[in-house]
Amino acid sequence: MLELFKQESRAFYRFGDLFMMDKIPENHWLDFIVKSFKNTGKNISNELGNEMIEMVNNHPDYLQQLCHNVWSATDSETSSQIIEESMNLVLRSNTLHYQDICDALSNTQLNLVYAILAGEKMLTSAETMLKYKLGTPRNVSKNKKVLEGKDIVEIHGKSIIFNDPVFEYWLRQ
Repeated sequence: MLELFKQESRAFYRFGDLFMMDKIPENHWLDFIVKSFKNTGKNISNELGNEMIEMVNNHPDYLQQLCHNVWSATDSETSSQIIEESMNLVLRSNTLHYQDICDALSNTQLNLVYAILAGEKMLTSAETMLKYKLGTPRNVSKNKKVLEGKDIVEIHGKSIIFNDPVFEYWLRQ
């Protein structure tokens, strides 16, 4: 996404000031969720509200989807089962998109995704490359850049995180 504003050949090159926005703090989400449920005659505990926020890692779009599904399935009191079923709906509604993402990756790129998902830190170690069939250290380096370019992961030094928390959740399933 950043490339839209940083590359001279792109339409939005230097379109405006760039700044990174922090996540909305959990307590703001929690207050909003609990109050919104209460205003419509439904109850959700702080514990269950926090569970939803954590499931989607504070991601606004996914939290909205999840809250909508939970709210729709709740008569008066929300339960863990309702949240689990609602999260499954979020996963199912995004599955085709996630399958398309995986289908567009080479085998070594997908294997790298699974190595990152497993929490591997030494991606170019002989053991990790053999275990996940990652190819050579050069392949690992190139594929990390490809995954970052496709907005699948974000690389911060030695730390690699998934940009889409529900995609990560889906992969773990």
